[in-house]
Amino acid sequence: MRRPAALLLPLALALSPLALAGGSGGPRPENIHPDGTYAAGQVLARLQHPAVTLEAVNGFRWNDITGMRVRAGGAVRVFGAWRSIANPTFWPTLQAADLTGDGRPEVLAQLMVGEGTGYAVFDAHVLALPDARNAALRELKVADPLGAIRARVTFLPSALTIGGVQHTLELPEGVPAVASRIGDQLHWSVRGGRLVAEAVVQQDWAFSGTLLLTYRVQGGEFVPDRVEYDPSIQD
Repeated sequence: MRRPAALLLPLALALSPLALAGGSGGPRPENIHPDGTYAAGQVLARLQHPAVTLEAVNGFRWNDITGMRVRAGGAVRVFGAWRSIANPTFWPTLQAADLTGDGRPEVLAQLMVGEGTGYAVFDAHVLALPDARNAALRELKVADPLGAIRARVTFLPSALTIGGVQHTLELPEGVPAVASRIGDQLHWSVRGGRLVAEAVVQQDWAFSGTLLLTYRVQGGEFVPDRVEYDPSIQD
């Protein structure tokens, strides 16, 4: 669903979790302790096909999941630096898709790393699954999206320029004439088999469209390919 531009949307409407075929996420509510903590080993997200499970290595409480374990077939790997906010509305999610074009699915893990009123930022981690040639789980590097967007987009008051083409922003009356910028929401999607970072455009308090950064695979890593402007706000 695409929402019209130039709206200041509540967080729950402006950025919902990915709707993932076969995916589910979040510990069961009854697993929370009276003091608001969860025990180690909680399942955070699960895929059925391929069978992949994301677990919390350590016990955690609100706003603090650090260290995750991935199980895929007979392979198990701990990613000690992975972190996510333990927000029941935005638990980590998993999605399987052929992102490298090799005919085999990779798994995209999306983890919330920042939240607030009108603010939601997610990290993307892509895993290559075990196969006949490699029995291990491998993480494929994803280049920073924000630096790539800033290098390709010129932000102006009520407009932005990409590749020499200027796009006028549709803004409601009363928005101050300050420079537009990358807004306080970043999440990820799979479009046509490509990994895409979606960053809203913001001018003062108003959101106005989305910058779509599409990645390509180079040397086994995901590197920025192109940036496009969509005047709608993605759900």
